[in-house]
Amino acid sequence: TTRTRDTVPKAPRQGWSLRARLLIFVSIALWPIAVVSVFQGIERADADRSSIRDRMVQSAQGLAGDEDDLLASAEQITRAISNISAVNKVTPECDSVLKEALVGVTYFSNLMRIDRDGAVVCSALSHAKALNLSRLAVFGRARQAAGFVVSGEIPSAALQRPVVAGMLPLRDAQGGFQGALSIELDTGWLDS
Repeated sequence: TTRTRDTVPKAPRQGWSLRARLLIFVSIALWPIAVVSVFQGIERADADRSSIRDRMVQSAQGLAGDEDDLLASAEQITRAISNISAVNKVTPECDSVLKEALVGVTYFSNLMRIDRDGAVVCSALSHAKALNLSRLAVFGRARQAAGFVVSGEIPSAALQRPVVAGMLPLRDAQGGFQGALSIELDTGWLDS
């Protein structure tokens, strides 16, 4: 005889499957960790932004200090050279003295001795001797100043690129303006 299998009707499932319940349980268990991780990420991003801001401020202050050092160096160079007789009295050796003063100096591109009318009378760059700088605002300021004056960024006719010019007015014993000694700082060096 054949045995028939008694089929017992299956009862409809009540609730969620074991897999769904396990997924919900794990999700609930991990939820606080996820929330804490998000808050830690936000806090870390804020701390990183603050750190980057602080570093940028320090870099800016350092660069400003370097530029101040360059300008102080420019003033010292022009003061030292202004005491050389060949430059002060504009002798034939003036060009070579200015040229030699720039040997090994990478950030200053030109030195010029300018007469009281703004004409370049000697220069480290020979082609600059054809220039007249009387229209430059920095020359006008040097004419009136007692000490070293600095321009903003200006185009250099001698170098054909932007420079920052410094000028030291030269005065006679009575204080009369005798011209200026100009030094040009190549702005390309500042950008690097």
